[in-house]
Amino acid sequence: MQLRHIGLLSWVKWAGAAALIVALTGCYLPTRFVAEITIQRTGDYTLTYDGVLLSSNLVPGLMTGDPDQKEIDERLEGVFADLGRDSSYKTVEYLGNGAFQVYFEKSDNIFERTSVTFIRTDNRFLSIAYVRKTGEITIRASIVPENQRPRLEAIGYSMGGEFRVTTDARVIDHNATGVVEAENGALTYIWVMRGMVETAPLLIIG
Repeated sequence: MQLRHIGLLSWVKWAGAAALIVALTGCYLPTRFVAEITIQRTGDYTLTYDGVLLSSNLVPGLMTGDPDQKEIDERLEGVFADLGRDSSYKTVEYLGNGAFQVYFEKSDNIFERTSVTFIRTDNRFLSIAYVRKTGEITIRASIVPENQRPRLEAIGYSMGGEFRVTTDARVIDHNATGVVEAENGALTYIWVMRGMVETAPLLIIG
């Protein structure tokens, strides 16, 4: 995994809302991303995320306490160590103000390993799960809970991304905002995730 520290963010406008979100302490928030899952009827899949993750331990307005530079540096190293445990993080670049530009790519077979999550198992943004009993594969993306939205809006947070699922399998349910043809008879299901998304993306293969 390539780790880099580059400059400070200028595109995020943080308001004065220090230490407001206790529930979000230690979590990651996705923003400015393109996320894609390609899954075949054989169960082979590739999950990618190319975008920014915000670490609440480092974001002004979210991080707890009033850390000095030494503690901030320790928290930064902690994020690199945390994400570095998973070799699917191909690059992690620090942008400043708690924002990390990351590229994540993972390939496997959902019939052999019946679940996969991104960002972490205790901080799920994307997930694929296969239930042998029903024979269904469920793909989900998470959204910000309604009770946390005012606090995140106060610091200028926006989801700001696009999620796509491409598959040649039989889709029995979905709530995509758009569907387009892909190669080899597959379809691509698209969700544009701007601001505070109201409906969590869902697609079921059966």
